[in-house]
Amino acid sequence: MILETLLIFTCLVSAFITFGLGIYVYAKNPDTKTAIIFLAAMATATYWALGEFFIWQSTRYEGVRFWLNFSSFWPLLAVLTLHFILAFTSNPLSERRNLPLLLALLYLPALIFSAVGSFTETMYTVVFDGARWVYEPVLSGPLYLASALFVVIVMIWAIYLIVSAWFRSPKGRTRRQNRLVCLGLLTAIGFGMISGIFLPVMGVNTPNFIFIGIVLFSLCITVAILRYDLFTLKPETAGPDIIATMPDGVLLVDPDGRITSANAAADDIFKIPAGSLPGTAIQQILPEGICETI
Repeated sequence: MILETLLIFTCLVSAFITFGLGIYVYAKNPDTKTAIIFLAAMATATYWALGEFFIWQSTRYEGVRFWLNFSSFWPLLAVLTLHFILAFTSNPLSERRNLPLLLALLYLPALIFSAVGSFTETMYTVVFDGARWVYEPVLSGPLYLASALFVVIVMIWAIYLIVSAWFRSPKGRTRRQNRLVCLGLLTAIGFGMISGIFLPVMGVNTPNFIFIGIVLFSLCITVAILRYDLFTLKPETAGPDIIATMPDGVLLVDPDGRITSANAAADDIFKIPAGSLPGTAIQQILPEGICETI
């Protein structure tokens, strides 16, 4: 009973923290893609936490069913988290021109699973456990298993991206930022697996543990903001965000003649696959005379 009360209280705490953190990050950089996606992810986390909180406040079948349907769009949080990691790591898939691909691969399946969970009882059912009405996943049905597999794949992808960015980044603030984002993401996923996989298999019904993980994720993000200037637009980090929105082809080159950033227009000009220019020597794509003049 004490554990259940703490978990219910954590839902409410998570809702307040994620909403406040999302607004704060967006207010710092309202025009950046990363901040906008982060705000959307945090708003979705807030909505899910409130739905879970009211589920466990309900004492009748109709109340539990209503709030369960209300909060069934949680797969969108997994997709928005991956989208945030794609933007945060400057992955080419996060570029505007690849938005239709993201919509088809990520957002459309998430919306389908969410709609099925909201308007049918094929993924979750409400049962009386002897003391109160609770919800539990339909483990024997293919839709819940398919949605769980989809979310697992999405989260593995997100982990791969942030871990790769962590180990590729040079020592300093950026590497510490990536480490904290990675730690927070792994923590949230770990707590999510408790309620999404382990407890249902054991037949245990409790408030979702994921919100403990989301609170800890928010704490990691907060530390990264306060100590390592996460989401702070600085001259040394603003370049890629600025040139990405420019219609003309633009390259940023370091003193050694190696490309550090390129926008989509530059990819089109040189007819090179998206994201391939960074790391390339400028001499490989421009005539030698032009390179010497530059």
